[in-house]
Amino acid sequence: MILTRSELYSLFSLNNLVILKPEIDTSTIEYGSARFYMPLSLADGKPYDIFKTQPIVCSVVSTPKRLIFGKRKIFWETIDELDIPAEQKIMLHKHRIAAKFSETTLIDAPIPGSMRWKTTVQVKQNDIVWVNSSSLMKAEQVNMTLECDKQLYYIVPYESLYFKKKGDKVQMLNGWVLAEMVDTTKARIKSAEKSGIIIPASYKINKYKDRMGIVRYIGDPVEYLFEDDYDHPDINIDDVIMFKWKVNRRLEPGNKYFAKDKDLIVTRRTNIMAVLK
Repeated sequence: MILTRSELYSLFSLNNLVILKPEIDTSTIEYGSARFYMPLSLADGKPYDIFKTQPIVCSVVSTPKRLIFGKRKIFWETIDELDIPAEQKIMLHKHRIAAKFSETTLIDAPIPGSMRWKTTVQVKQNDIVWVNSSSLMKAEQVNMTLECDKQLYYIVPYESLYFKKKGDKVQMLNGWVLAEMVDTTKARIKSAEKSGIIIPASYKINKYKDRMGIVRYIGDPVEYLFEDDYDHPDINIDDVIMFKWKVNRRLEPGNKYFAKDKDLIVTRRTNIMAVLK
């Protein structure tokens, strides 16, 4: 969809979606038959690389007036049912309802468009935010984009916003946490074990160096809609923490102009296994 700038900035989004404008310059210049990307607009002059990065630093164009939260009961699908055609799934569900089949398991699932945790809209138009790069890639893939004056705008879920920054002030959003990586040295592990903390064997393998960190920025706990997630309140800045397996996402490429001298991990309170005192 192509809009004028006045039309774009008069929109307000629905269904927990925000409209974002990239603050990384992705425009190109041509030199003969070669095409080059312009330097990063907020960074240190290094060129934008479309094959390696996404413009995760954005300004807010539009936000929803309120966020939607809710869950519903859905039928749990067995492994055998995952690959059957949608028409057969619908027919099977109808038969189950009609027969009042008592052995069918119902599970809680979010309603369409709902977030998995409760929070408030904490950003406004023109705020500078850091965004999950996967959400930006998905927006391009499913045509959740707008074009205005040859500039591409992204429409992404509010929960994809990591934090906003104004000057030197950082406000974490959506329960996200930023932790600086630390080496899982033998001395640190030995000290933790002496204090009574059992360290999993996988943490002692040298090739895994993203299992421990120091909390640098943290927001308020959020309330989850589902009982399997919980934000522990007693986690503070400068705490040394242990991460769960497969939850570590490095802050790239935004790290280039947020904390150039640090290797930061984006995680959530619910993904922190322990605090090392």
